[in-house]
Amino acid sequence: MNKNIDLKFQKLKELLENTSENQLQIKLSENEYLKQTILYNKLGCVYFQSQLFEKAKIFLLKSLQIKEQKLPELTYSNIHMNLGNLYAQERNYQKAIEHYLKVIEQSTFNLQNQNKTYEKYELSKQLNSFEAFVDSHTNLSVMYIQIGEKENSIKYCLKTLELNPENIESKINLGDILRQFGKQAEAIDMTWKCIESFSKQSLNREYKRPIQIDIQELNQQNIKSKTNINTNIINIICVKWGTRYDSEYVNKLYRGIKRNTTKQYFFYCFTDNNEGLDQNIIPENLQENWPKWWGKATLFSLESQDLQGDMNFYIDLDMIITGNIDNLLEYQGNFAILNTGDIACEKQHKNGYNSSIIIWNKKCNQLNQIYNELKQNYNIITKFIVRFDYWLEMNIQNADFIQDLFPGQASDYLKECQQQLPQNTKIVCFPRKPKPEDYPSEWIKQYWI
Repeated sequence: MNKNIDLKFQKLKELLENTSENQLQIKLSENEYLKQTILYNKLGCVYFQSQLFEKAKIFLLKSLQIKEQKLPELTYSNIHMNLGNLYAQERNYQKAIEHYLKVIEQSTFNLQNQNKTYEKYELSKQLNSFEAFVDSHTNLSVMYIQIGEKENSIKYCLKTLELNPENIESKINLGDILRQFGKQAEAIDMTWKCIESFSKQSLNREYKRPIQIDIQELNQQNIKSKTNINTNIINIICVKWGTRYDSEYVNKLYRGIKRNTTKQYFFYCFTDNNEGLDQNIIPENLQENWPKWWGKATLFSLESQDLQGDMNFYIDLDMIITGNIDNLLEYQGNFAILNTGDIACEKQHKNGYNSSIIIWNKKCNQLNQIYNELKQNYNIITKFIVRFDYWLEMNIQNADFIQDLFPGQASDYLKECQQQLPQNTKIVCFPRKPKPEDYPSEWIKQYWI
């Protein structure tokens, strides 16, 4: 019975859509201004998708001008959606918010407009689409994050999920917002529930989330058993995937390490292209063809345990070594990572993980979970998690923070190093922009060589 009702509803919906599209075509043949405003909007979208943003802006504003001056009664929310996207791309967040709010205000799908009478052609998805109505809520959530209005951000994120409970982007956004509210545990639990639900409904199989690895518990076990980690030989590890960073980034990182440690080490580069690497760098093939930062997860596989030393020291390519790092390489715990609270672009996310540097005990077999769980369920997991750092948070609790163990030795460029290099700093992080290649400060020329 319910299936029959759903089928009838779907057919009725399709009939109404076809009717509105037909009515629009008739109206277009009668009204030159309507034809122009739609044409300019489409041209603006083409230029936007081609990343010709100035031309896109010209045509989108022309479309809006015709609509407002010649067709003031026309309900045309899609144009505001496209302008919102344009201003968001320009990082003019206030203007983007202004237009996204107009999408909601004017949309034929807004229940507050249910008493308003529309012309049949105004129900056309070329003028007012349900996708634009939903996406405007999603985008508002992101824009409000950008300007620091967390309450509004979560409000529109929840509204998106109310409109479309299966909206994956909003679930991802909600996880980000919860972290910024200091609710990391809630964000983690919500993401696991999304993965479990998707697995059951779409793949018809039960997914059982893994138990988080408690690093402090493992560290205490080492202390009780008087287990010392052999740091006589260290594995220095980096990952180079794709074309964002060339071989010179790897070589400069290697030279920085070489100048700033007295420890014996092997320098490994896990990569899909080892061309141009210094002869002293040991190239290793990436086990999986996982894009971007997901290649880091393969470092926790059993195959990666063939590396020479017992202690692994991973470091991102966009880092500069500025001082002796021997004491970092003598870390005696099982897993240490950067705290997001000391990184300018992530300061809202307190006590989160930033994997620009990871130090871990290669013999801690529990850490293999980071790779194994992802390997078995990669397509599901990466639907709901867009950052490797979040994946680490979901698998590891109570990690050691590098900034706590080695105060002032790992510094964020934007937060601490723009004017001059702090005296105690050994490693400078460039997590987003600028990058070392931009040479934003004079001191970089002395160390990034």
